Amino acid sequence: MEYPKFFEEIETIKLQDGLSGFLGAFDNGIIEFSFLDVVKTAGHSCPTVLGAYLMTLEGLKALYKNETPKRGEIFVEFSQNENDNATFHDFRHQIPVMVNEKNSRAGREKIGTDMAVSDKYFMEMMNFYEKTLSNTGIPYVIFGHLGDNHLHINLLPQPSQKELALSLYDEIARKIISWNGTVAAEHGIGKKKKKYFYEMVGKNSIEELKAIKNVLDPQMRLGRGNIF
Repeated sequence: MEYPKFFEEIETIKLQDGLSGFLGAFDNGIIEFSFLDVVKTAGHSCPTVLGAYLMTLEGLKALYKNETPKRGEIFVEFSQNENDNATFHDFRHQIPVMVNEKNSRAGREKIGTDMAVSDKYFMEMMNFYEKTLSNTGIPYVIFGHLGDNHLHINLLPQPSQKELALSLYDEIARKIISWNGTVAAEHGIGKKKKKYFYEMVGKNSIEELKAIKNVLDPQMRLGRGNIF
Protein backbone atom coordinates (compact mmCIF):
# COMPACT_ATOMS: atom_id res chain seq x y z
CA MET A 1 0.00 0.00 0.00
CA GLU A 2 1.36 3.41 -0.98
CA TYR A 3 0.82 6.54 1.10
CA PRO A 4 2.54 9.93 1.59
CA LYS A 5 6.03 9.55 3.02
CA PHE A 6 5.49 12.27 5.61
CA PHE A 7 3.16 9.88 7.46
CA GLU A 8 6.30 8.04 8.59
CA GLU A 9 7.89 11.25 9.85
CA ILE A 10 5.13 11.93 12.37
CA GLU A 11 5.86 10.77 15.89
CA THR A 12 3.88 7.78 17.11
CA ILE A 13 1.72 7.68 20.24
CA LYS A 14 2.58 5.02 22.82
CA LEU A 15 0.18 3.94 25.56
CA GLN A 16 0.36 1.46 28.41
CA ASP A 17 -2.68 -0.83 28.61
CA GLY A 18 -2.78 -2.98 31.74
CA LEU A 19 -5.32 -5.44 30.33
CA SER A 20 -3.29 -5.98 27.15
CA GLY A 21 -0.25 -6.68 29.29
CA PHE A 22 -2.17 -9.12 31.51
CA LEU A 23 -3.58 -11.00 28.51
CA GLY A 24 -0.26 -11.03 26.71
CA ALA A 25 -1.54 -9.21 23.66
CA PHE A 26 1.34 -6.73 23.72
CA ASP A 27 4.70 -6.88 25.52
CA ASN A 28 4.32 -5.05 28.85
CA GLY A 29 0.99 -3.78 27.59
CA ILE A 30 2.65 -1.12 25.39
CA ILE A 31 0.49 -0.19 22.39
CA GLU A 32 1.87 2.06 19.67
CA PHE A 33 -0.37 4.06 17.31
CA SER A 34 0.93 5.80 14.19
CA PHE A 35 -0.67 8.58 12.18
CA LEU A 36 -1.18 6.00 9.43
CA ASP A 37 -3.32 3.96 11.84
CA VAL A 38 -5.50 7.00 12.44
CA VAL A 39 -5.79 7.76 8.71
CA LYS A 40 -6.92 4.18 8.08
CA THR A 41 -9.60 4.57 10.75
CA ALA A 42 -10.78 7.98 9.50
CA GLY A 43 -10.56 6.99 5.86
CA HIS A 44 -8.70 10.16 4.90
CA SER A 45 -5.99 12.62 5.90
CA CYS A 46 -6.75 16.35 6.24
CA PRO A 47 -5.65 19.26 8.47
CA THR A 48 -8.42 18.46 10.96
CA VAL A 49 -7.42 14.79 11.32
CA LEU A 50 -3.74 15.68 11.54
CA GLY A 51 -4.44 18.53 13.94
CA ALA A 52 -6.45 16.25 16.23
CA TYR A 53 -3.64 13.69 16.19
CA LEU A 54 -0.98 16.30 16.99
CA MET A 55 -3.10 17.82 19.76
CA THR A 56 -3.47 14.37 21.31
CA LEU A 57 0.27 13.75 21.02
CA GLU A 58 1.21 17.08 22.60
CA GLY A 59 -1.53 16.82 25.21
CA LEU A 60 -0.24 13.44 26.39
CA LYS A 61 3.30 14.81 26.56
CA ALA A 62 2.12 17.72 28.69
CA LEU A 63 0.10 15.51 31.03
CA TYR A 64 2.52 12.61 31.47
CA LYS A 65 5.91 14.30 30.90
CA ASN A 66 8.44 11.45 30.71
CA GLU A 67 6.01 8.72 31.73
CA THR A 68 4.08 6.44 29.37
CA PRO A 69 0.42 7.47 29.20
CA LYS A 70 -2.01 4.93 30.64
CA ARG A 71 -4.97 3.96 28.52
CA GLY A 72 -8.33 4.71 30.10
CA GLU A 73 -7.15 7.55 32.37
CA ILE A 74 -8.26 10.36 30.05
CA PHE A 75 -11.78 11.12 28.95
CA VAL A 76 -12.39 13.21 25.83
CA GLU A 77 -15.87 14.57 25.25
CA PHE A 78 -17.37 15.52 21.88
CA SER A 79 -20.42 17.57 21.11
CA GLN A 80 -23.59 15.48 20.89
CA ASN A 81 -26.28 18.14 20.48
CA GLU A 82 -26.93 21.87 20.14
CA ASN A 83 -26.46 22.50 23.87
CA ASP A 84 -23.03 20.88 23.68
CA ASN A 85 -22.22 22.99 20.62
CA ALA A 86 -23.07 26.15 22.55
CA THR A 87 -20.98 25.03 25.54
CA PHE A 88 -17.91 24.29 23.42
CA HIS A 89 -18.38 27.54 21.49
CA ASP A 90 -18.54 29.57 24.70
CA PHE A 91 -15.50 27.77 26.13
CA ARG A 92 -13.45 28.42 22.99
CA HIS A 93 -14.27 32.14 23.04
CA GLN A 94 -13.57 32.44 26.75
CA ILE A 95 -9.96 31.35 26.24
CA PRO A 96 -8.67 34.71 24.92
CA VAL A 97 -10.74 36.53 27.54
CA MET A 98 -9.14 34.51 30.35
CA VAL A 99 -5.68 34.96 28.83
CA ASN A 100 -6.15 38.74 28.61
CA GLU A 101 -7.46 38.98 32.18
CA LYS A 102 -4.60 36.95 33.61
CA ASN A 103 -2.07 38.85 31.56
CA SER A 104 -3.48 42.19 32.71
CA ARG A 105 -3.32 41.19 36.38
CA ALA A 106 0.30 40.13 35.90
CA GLY A 107 1.18 43.43 34.27
CA ARG A 108 2.33 41.78 31.06
CA GLU A 109 1.79 42.77 27.42
CA LYS A 110 0.36 40.09 25.14
CA ILE A 111 1.89 39.70 21.68
CA GLY A 112 -0.48 37.65 19.52
CA THR A 113 -0.27 36.19 16.03
CA ASP A 114 -3.02 35.80 13.44
CA MET A 115 -1.21 33.73 10.82
CA ALA A 116 -2.19 30.87 8.53
CA VAL A 117 -0.71 28.74 5.77
CA SER A 118 -2.01 26.46 3.01
CA ASP A 119 -2.48 22.73 3.59
CA LYS A 120 0.89 22.07 1.97
CA TYR A 121 2.77 23.77 4.81
CA PHE A 122 0.60 22.79 7.78
CA MET A 123 2.93 20.11 9.12
CA GLU A 124 6.02 22.27 8.63
CA MET A 125 4.28 25.10 10.45
CA MET A 126 3.40 22.88 13.42
CA ASN A 127 6.95 21.52 13.66
CA PHE A 128 8.35 25.04 13.37
CA TYR A 129 6.06 26.31 16.14
CA GLU A 130 6.98 23.45 18.46
CA LYS A 131 10.71 23.86 17.95
CA THR A 132 10.78 27.65 18.00
CA LEU A 133 8.47 28.24 20.96
CA SER A 134 10.01 25.57 23.18
CA ASN A 135 13.47 27.11 22.85
CA THR A 136 12.61 30.63 24.03
CA GLY A 137 11.37 30.19 27.59
CA ILE A 138 8.55 32.68 26.91
CA PRO A 139 5.14 31.61 28.29
CA TYR A 140 2.56 31.17 25.54
CA VAL A 141 -0.92 29.89 24.75
CA ILE A 142 -2.04 28.46 21.39
CA PHE A 143 -5.63 28.20 20.18
CA GLY A 144 -7.38 28.83 16.90
CA HIS A 145 -8.85 27.19 13.81
CA LEU A 146 -7.19 23.90 12.89
CA GLY A 147 -9.40 23.33 9.87
CA ASP A 148 -8.00 26.52 8.32
CA ASN A 149 -4.37 25.87 9.34
CA HIS A 150 -4.79 29.04 11.39
CA LEU A 151 -3.51 29.13 14.96
CA HIS A 152 -3.25 32.09 17.30
CA ILE A 153 -0.02 32.12 19.29
CA ASN A 154 -0.33 34.36 22.33
CA LEU A 155 3.14 35.21 23.62
CA LEU A 156 2.98 36.26 27.27
CA PRO A 157 6.43 37.66 28.01
CA GLN A 158 7.64 39.08 31.27
CA PRO A 159 8.77 42.72 30.91
CA SER A 160 12.37 41.51 30.66
CA GLN A 161 11.39 39.19 27.77
CA LYS A 162 9.55 41.74 25.62
CA GLU A 163 12.36 42.33 23.11
CA LEU A 164 12.88 38.58 22.80
CA ALA A 165 9.14 38.13 22.17
CA LEU A 166 9.13 40.81 19.46
CA SER A 167 12.10 39.12 17.82
CA LEU A 168 10.27 35.80 17.98
CA TYR A 169 7.15 37.34 16.41
CA ASP A 170 9.32 38.69 13.61
CA GLU A 171 10.88 35.26 13.04
CA ILE A 172 7.46 33.58 12.93
CA ALA A 173 5.99 36.19 10.56
CA ARG A 174 8.83 35.92 8.08
CA LYS A 175 8.64 32.13 8.09
CA ILE A 176 4.90 32.24 7.41
CA ILE A 177 5.45 34.71 4.56
CA SER A 178 8.15 32.44 3.09
CA TRP A 179 5.44 29.75 2.82
CA ASN A 180 3.12 32.19 1.00
CA GLY A 181 0.95 32.34 4.09
CA THR A 182 -0.85 35.30 5.62
CA VAL A 183 0.00 37.37 8.70
CA ALA A 184 -3.63 38.48 9.04
CA ALA A 185 -5.91 35.47 8.60
CA GLU A 186 -8.98 37.02 10.24
CA HIS A 187 -8.05 40.30 11.94
CA GLY A 188 -6.84 43.55 10.42
CA ILE A 189 -3.36 44.77 9.55
CA GLY A 190 -3.36 47.83 11.80
CA LYS A 191 -0.01 49.47 12.42
CA LYS A 192 2.03 46.65 13.95
CA LYS A 193 1.69 44.28 10.98
CA LYS A 194 2.16 46.93 8.29
CA LYS A 195 5.73 45.97 7.33
CA TYR A 196 4.82 42.29 7.12
CA PHE A 197 1.83 43.08 4.92
CA TYR A 198 4.11 44.94 2.51
CA GLU A 199 6.39 41.89 2.32
CA MET A 200 3.44 39.55 1.94
CA VAL A 201 1.68 41.22 -1.01
CA GLY A 202 4.60 42.94 -2.75
CA LYS A 203 5.23 46.43 -4.13
CA ASN A 204 2.92 46.17 -7.15
CA SER A 205 -0.05 45.13 -5.04
CA ILE A 206 0.60 47.99 -2.61
CA GLU A 207 0.57 50.49 -5.48
CA GLU A 208 -2.74 49.06 -6.72
CA LEU A 209 -4.21 49.35 -3.22
CA LYS A 210 -3.03 52.96 -3.05
CA ALA A 211 -4.83 53.73 -6.30
CA ILE A 212 -8.07 52.32 -4.92
CA LYS A 213 -7.53 54.21 -1.65
CA ASN A 214 -7.05 57.51 -3.52
CA VAL A 215 -10.38 57.05 -5.29
CA LEU A 216 -12.37 56.15 -2.19
CA ASP A 217 -10.56 58.37 0.32
CA PRO A 218 -8.61 61.06 -1.58
CA GLN A 219 -7.97 63.13 1.54
CA MET A 220 -6.60 60.10 3.46
CA ARG A 221 -8.96 60.63 6.39
CA LEU A 222 -9.54 56.95 7.21
CA GLY A 223 -7.09 54.59 8.84
CA ARG A 224 -4.17 56.98 8.85
CA GLY A 225 -0.85 55.30 9.56
CA ASN A 226 -2.17 51.80 9.04
CA ILE A 227 -1.39 50.45 5.58
CA PHE A 228 -0.60 53.90 4.12
